Amino acid sequence: MNRKKSKKEFKKKVVMWTGVLFVCACLVALVFAWNEKPTKNTNTDDLGAEDKKYYRVQAGAYRRKEGADLMAEKIRKTGHKDVFVRMINGLYKVQAGAYTDRKNAEKTEKKLKAAGISCFIVCA
Repeated sequence: MNRKKSKKEFKKKVVMWTGVLFVCACLVALVFAWNEKPTKNTNTDDLGAEDKKYYRVQAGAYRRKEGADLMAEKIRKTGHKDVFVRMINGLYKVQAGAYTDRKNAEKTEKKLKAAGISCFIVCA
């Protein structure tokens, strides 16, 4: 009976410490992300327009390009032709449009949400 009890105790401790380690790893990642200095966008699609601000509608950020390409294709099927997959801060970000007027970006956001695509406006 003691052996079964000690196995259960051991399993409980392993589960507890696994959770503690996961929380610690998350906190370390947050500290590094918080202290990370923003990097300048080095994409060539905006050369010559560094001082202009554009509103874009972002529909996802992916670690793998394949996932980003699938989302970009889904957006193109809604009729949007200006869809970009851009590498920014280590993620492939799927963005539609490049508007100088926020109202135009809001229209695109509304159309994408009506098509069932979760998205939001970013200013770059």
